[in-house]
Amino acid sequence: MLNGKEFNRAVRALTLAFEALYVSLLSAFFKWCVEKDVIKSFPISFWSSLSYIASNFNSNQEVLSSIHSAMADIERHMLPLLKDFRQWGCNVSPTFKFWDMFFTYSEIMLQNIRSEREGLWGLHLSSVSAMVPFIFVTNRVNYSRWLPVYIQDMFNLPPDVLPAFGSFFYSTEAKCLQWDME
Repeated sequence: MLNGKEFNRAVRALTLAFEALYVSLLSAFFKWCVEKDVIKSFPISFWSSLSYIASNFNSNQEVLSSIHSAMADIERHMLPLLKDFRQWGCNVSPTFKFWDMFFTYSEIMLQNIRSEREGLWGLHLSSVSAMVPFIFVTNRVNYSRWLPVYIQDMFNLPPDVLPAFGSFFYSTEAKCLQWDME
């Protein structure tokens, strides 16, 4: 089990591994698309959207709305094929299946961390719900017992309380404050 002081380092290492392996996954995905001759099914707008996102990735807020529309184009054309590729890879290779499971688990962990840091209530409930099977597998008795109860309670919040949870009032943020000792 990790100590608290090792958590950030472990998350950073997993994130770096996730990003590096995802680059390899995408490279293999595009090779698979060429082999299966589905690369031609991507419209020109897909490639221009991909180029636009890459060139404006670290840009200002004005480009954010265009990036969202470009992401929708990518989700429409690329993600279904990526899902097919991942399914094909899991059927062909046990090693691919192992690393695909690593992607799935890492995505859940990163979503949960993002939800806690940014106060995204819907993402919090989604990521915690996705963790439940893994909590049971790792034999965490108290979490296994109470996490489903927590999730059910949170999905059944009274309507007057629910907007507060959607407005960042459920998580805390640590800030460095100077104590006034006078």
